[in-house]
Amino acid sequence: MKDVSIIVVNYNNRDLIGKCLSSVYEHVKGVSFEIIVSDNDSSDRSPEFVESEFPGVILIRNGKNLGFGAANNRALERASGKYVFYLNSDAYLLNDAPSLFFRYWEGDPESSRLGALGCNLLDSSLAYTHSHGPFPTFLGSLRVIAGDCVRSYILLVSRSLGAGLRRIGRAPPRFEPTFGDVDYVTGAALFMRNDRFARFDERYFLYFEESDMERALMVAGKRRVLIDGPRVVHLCGGSAVRETPFDFYSSFTRVCYYLSTIRYLRKNRDARVGCWLLKAFLIILFLNPAIAGKTRKYLGETLKA
Repeated sequence: MKDVSIIVVNYNNRDLIGKCLSSVYEHVKGVSFEIIVSDNDSSDRSPEFVESEFPGVILIRNGKNLGFGAANNRALERASGKYVFYLNSDAYLLNDAPSLFFRYWEGDPESSRLGALGCNLLDSSLAYTHSHGPFPTFLGSLRVIAGDCVRSYILLVSRSLGAGLRRIGRAPPRFEPTFGDVDYVTGAALFMRNDRFARFDERYFLYFEESDMERALMVAGKRRVLIDGPRVVHLCGGSAVRETPFDFYSSFTRVCYYLSTIRYLRKNRDARVGCWLLKAFLIILFLNPAIAGKTRKYLGETLKA
């Protein structure tokens, strides 16, 4: 048995996964480990790249894009480590983070109460970036979905009146380092015991998988903790979004965010009536003539979410 199974989900990320895997081999010295790459049917030859450049990696070819949680689960089924370290393919280590997590867990006198460990992630400029968050609420989700719906129609009216549409240039928010207990640790660098709690709900294709999984830890009385010491860069977390407003609302990742929000609330918050209100706003958003050509196909999935 290895100390740690490092699990990396890949989808068309050849440009970054090499740096991710190289950083593991460069820095991880204090524990025995294996690396499992779960590939979601990439078309950029990144699986072949991993096979040729990192022959010690266990490569799983999923045959289709299963989504983030399901791909992690396929790797978890192969994992032999006492612990699992979920690491994004667009993240890389600056030090021996897995060993620091391992020693913290093994040295905690109440280790049975630990459920998940994380650290304060860094962006490409080594500034702090999104590393944890509160569990989603109905009111917070309503502000996001209803707000996007209203803004999309304001933009539609603005375009109809001949006003120019400014591009979205969203600078990343400022984050301060946090240590101790949190609601959830982001899935970009998530350290857990290899047990039943480490499995994702595969009904989430993208977003809120870790929130859902770590809420189950909370219900079971297990802590989710950010610790000092591990240094991990998450490139996506520090990048600015630069799209036209309509492209933003109709993007596949944003659609996944909306649908996963509703799935999470239905499952964990007993907010069925509220979820129908969210669905109503989402349907109105998807029917916006400026984006309906791209989003109309998600109407059925919205009703089933």
